[in-house]
Amino acid sequence: MTFSAVLSALIISILEFLVLIPLMVILGVTPSIFVIFFPLLHILFFFIIYGIALALASLFVYYRDINQIWDVLLQIGFFLSPLVYPLSLIPDKYLFYYMLNPITRLIEMYRDVLMYGKLPGPMDLGLVLMFG
Repeated sequence: MTFSAVLSALIISILEFLVLIPLMVILGVTPSIFVIFFPLLHILFFFIIYGIALALASLFVYYRDINQIWDVLLQIGFFLSPLVYPLSLIPDKYLFYYMLNPITRLIEMYRDVLMYGKLPGPMDLGLVLMFG
């Protein structure tokens, strides 16, 4: 059940990104050759989410209130990840702690590959791979 839920979310997100690429071209962002790293990043994201889902599924067996707690934590995580704001808005003294979130690093790698045409850094890629 857990694998099928995460796999269906992966397929839906792949279809959403297939819509994003033509939209980027229409808006004037030309994808670079480094777009080929996108599937690798997306597989890493899948493993991170699948690991979290397995941990939550095992906790749910004993603690039925994990659903409500997870909803609150997910909302907090949404605002702590740079989805709608750039990383440059974070003060330098908090940036180290902010970058401990592997989803933050993954979002930055997505931006680098899709929008800026840069390769992901080896340290970022290694840390996200280790977490996944």
